[in-house]
Amino acid sequence: MSTQVILHERIFNAPIVKVWNAISDVSEMRNWYFDIEEMKLTTGAKFKFIAGESNDKLYQHNCEITDIDILHKLSYNWCYDGHPGVSNVTFELSEIENKTLLKFKHIGIDNFPKDNSDFAFDNFVEGWYYIIHVALKDYLEKPNKSTITVETTVNAPLQKVWQCWSEPEHITQWYFASDTWHAPFAANNLRVAGRFKTTMAAKDVSHSFDFEGIYSHIINYQLIEYIINDGRYVKIIFTGKAGKTHVSETFEAEEINPLEKQKEGWQAILDNFRTHVESN
Repeated sequence: MSTQVILHERIFNAPIVKVWNAISDVSEMRNWYFDIEEMKLTTGAKFKFIAGESNDKLYQHNCEITDIDILHKLSYNWCYDGHPGVSNVTFELSEIENKTLLKFKHIGIDNFPKDNSDFAFDNFVEGWYYIIHVALKDYLEKPNKSTITVETTVNAPLQKVWQCWSEPEHITQWYFASDTWHAPFAANNLRVAGRFKTTMAAKDVSHSFDFEGIYSHIINYQLIEYIINDGRYVKIIFTGKAGKTHVSETFEAEEINPLEKQKEGWQAILDNFRTHVESN
């Protein structure tokens, strides 16, 4: 029985039809995946492509579709010409709020020859991470907005920083840009496809708004990615070292306020975060 499994989940800011076409139409797959000549969307259909780490290490991949549910599931066996072993790759799609949740699985990798380092499990882990979270994301979402990065180093260990970033009782203590504002409410479901909502309000009750979105990708204690309700993308990287934690936050800019003003606002919130963590 196979014990080595690669699993990925990600929310794409794209409708399910667009994601389905990207993973099943060879004319689109060639733009982000592999150079597949032909693939018929029927159970038992076979297709192949050549790929490898370098030009002197190329392998013919032989695949056969084992299960298909249009717009929702595509599964196929994956093996290498001239080498023993069969694995299976599955893409499952579901629609969430005009976005698409992808659940990816690759099983049976341990069926490949153990004496060939090209078939090492870590190579598959690295390859699929890039394919799903970089190549496919960039192809589907094609970022065209300016991005801004703010960062800080917190004098606290990574676990405490992660806790203060993600728990609502902490979020309400720091998620505002100035002392004349506060965050009276926060809800946070920190998982892929989970939602968050933070209410930011002026203390004089003159104005308030909800900052909401959906999580698209998470690596615990390392990475958070989410999509704001207005469609913009945010990525936060946490790096712990020697009892301190560096936090880098990159977001797509909106088109109303000047870039510098936006950076100042997000940086002020991040500075509040640092102060809250270090004083608690």
